[in-house]
Amino acid sequence: MKQIQISFARKCILIGACLCALASLNPKAGAKPADLGQVSAHDGRYKQGDKLYVFAYSGLVLRGQPSPQGAKIMTIPSASIVEVVDASPFRFAHSVKEDCGVVIEGHWVEVSFEGNLGYLFDGYLLKHEPKSRAEVDRFWAGDAKLIYETKSAPPYSGEPWIYHEQIWENGVRETYERGEGGGIQLTFLPKGMFTFADVYLLAISRQLLPSPAREWKCDCAGKKDWVECQHTNGYTTLTIQVDGSGNTIIAETYAD
Repeated sequence: MKQIQISFARKCILIGACLCALASLNPKAGAKPADLGQVSAHDGRYKQGDKLYVFAYSGLVLRGQPSPQGAKIMTIPSASIVEVVDASPFRFAHSVKEDCGVVIEGHWVEVSFEGNLGYLFDGYLLKHEPKSRAEVDRFWAGDAKLIYETKSAPPYSGEPWIYHEQIWENGVRETYERGEGGGIQLTFLPKGMFTFADVYLLAISRQLLPSPAREWKCDCAGKKDWVECQHTNGYTTLTIQVDGSGNTIIAETYAD
């Protein structure tokens, strides 16, 4: 239990430091989000011929009509690529509530998959290819320019063995710390770069790809802008939350 308490304290300190440093560094005004920020499929930023990726870990049902009652054609596996045939059915809005409470909103879109034509709920379709943590470098920052980097830890009790902090021109910030008792990686995403649902799907996909979905349990405690996922090993936790200014913070903690 002591190790978990230490990790929580460090998480709070690092989140506070993350917000203060961003305010002082003030990334270039008007800097555009990285291409990765344009990932939402369900907000209409796709057209006929676009390739989209399935982010539903249990797969996504292809239906004969743009409705949850439409005849089932097949289940398309997670991480599969589908091609947009007709993006006009945006008038058919739909939403799904995850077991943890997060609401995924979107519409129905006509797609093609391995010769099969049908409709998918686009709330689980994103433009960015699903990748695990081990496969991704600068996952959230995309092609943005790195403007700040340090391996000197801020002054607080309990010097870490490893500390690495990076900030990009689009405002994305990542801090990694490893020390006695475990490690923590914090990612700060500026307001407007992603929807909460997109962050949830992208972050969860990185966690689920290396391990089966059943090994993770998520809970949002009835909040629309907070979710915590706990691994069954009891040592790994993923938390996503939106702060008072609308920025999104992802905290991934690991206890030894």
